[in-house]
Amino acid sequence: MGIKQLTKLIKENSKKGIVERPLSFYSDKKVAIDASMFIYQFLIAVRNEGTALGTDDNVTSHLVGLFYRTINIVEAGITPLYIFDGIPPSLKLNELKKRLERREKAELDLKKAEESGDKLGIEKYEKQEN
Repeated sequence: MGIKQLTKLIKENSKKGIVERPLSFYSDKKVAIDASMFIYQFLIAVRNEGTALGTDDNVTSHLVGLFYRTINIVEAGITPLYIFDGIPPSLKLNELKKRLERREKAELDLKKAEESGDKLGIEKYEKQEN
């Protein structure tokens, strides 16, 4: 779910709140990584590029991306600690329900676009479906 505009809020209210550092700064350290966000970045990249590795609609490009990024992190002397979400808090359940409804609607809209041969609609709803 995240917090909308959190980075902007921190940057505006604390000039030193966010500091960009080279990867080498984290050498010999353990770094916690939000696994869901990490994987999601690759899913979005794959979807936007349209280059999905895998067969029979089993997209694996995001896993390949995760693998190679992990190699880069480890080669930099960093120990990655992947943190996976547990059961979503009750506050997030409503948002998850909305996402599911949007995805289901996109699936229906995609079918309609495919039936009518609407190429722009197909492209649009394929992106929303994922």
